[in-house]
Amino acid sequence: MKKRRVLTILAAGLIAVLFIALTTTIAYAVISDGSHGGNPHFYFLSPIFKNVSYSGEPDFSLDPVVEICPWDAIMRRCGVPIATFTTTSDLGDETIRISEDGNYIVNWHTGDVIDEDHTVYRINVYAGGARLGFADVMLVNNGKEARNVDGDVIPLNDNRTLPIRFRIEEGALGN
Repeated sequence: MKKRRVLTILAAGLIAVLFIALTTTIAYAVISDGSHGGNPHFYFLSPIFKNVSYSGEPDFSLDPVVEICPWDAIMRRCGVPIATFTTTSDLGDETIRISEDGNYIVNWHTGDVIDEDHTVYRINVYAGGARLGFADVMLVNNGKEARNVDGDVIPLNDNRTLPIRFRIEEGALGN
């Protein structure tokens, strides 16, 4: 009888911890760019965000780095990066390049990720040693799961390619 009671209490505690962890993950998932209260000279573009307006001059003198890592909402920090993209080195055949519309782009192939159920990943963009912005994405299995993602997390169907498009303008590094 005592064993059953102890197991019931432990199970209830585990369920409470998992609930807190899952809701905390969503609560601390955020976006930071010029359209979302961050660096006014850095913007994530479509398909991450549609209808983004900007007015500054692009800055192509920088060598941006895109780093993707699992976001630990409880500790409020990134885990070990699962992908890093630069203008010279690459993951697979992907490097950051300038797109036809004069912005930066790199493709993240999510099929390369071994996803633990509904992990939130943080896309960080750096230049000159400074983080310019970030956005959180959650890999989901289908459209129904995508519709159930709350907060500022961007749902993304697993095994797809996400074009990470962004704009860096003059002044992004504060000079």
